Amino acid sequence: MDKKDLLSNREEAIALFEIYKPLLSFESVRRFEEYYYDDLSLAEICEFEDVSRSAIHDALKKTLKKLFFYEDKLEILKKRKKIAKSLSDYKNASGMNKENALKRLLEELENAI
Repeated sequence: MDKKDLLSNREEAIALFEIYKPLLSFESVRRFEEYYYDDLSLAEICEFEDVSRSAIHDALKKTLKKLFFYEDKLEILKKRKKIAKSLSDYKNASGMNKENALKRLLEELENAI
């Protein structure tokens, strides 16, 4: 992912945060939640914390880099997406396609374990 997109890909950031939150510091979790869940602006966060806007921006970028680093190594979100796709394919298939979709789903589940 391009560095300039780190703060803009909200959906993926939140999905990664939900998975890797236990690996982050208390401060990183608090700032992430304020920005992404409470929808506070960088200016509002820096006002509460009495630090510069760039300090908050840099801290959020650092947190996102950590989240993407963890995902790069562990691939938990990637595996969940593959399983969800295989499950969806299975639900939407019929006949022989359903059997093939079930095989793919089982393979994805085995690979995820």
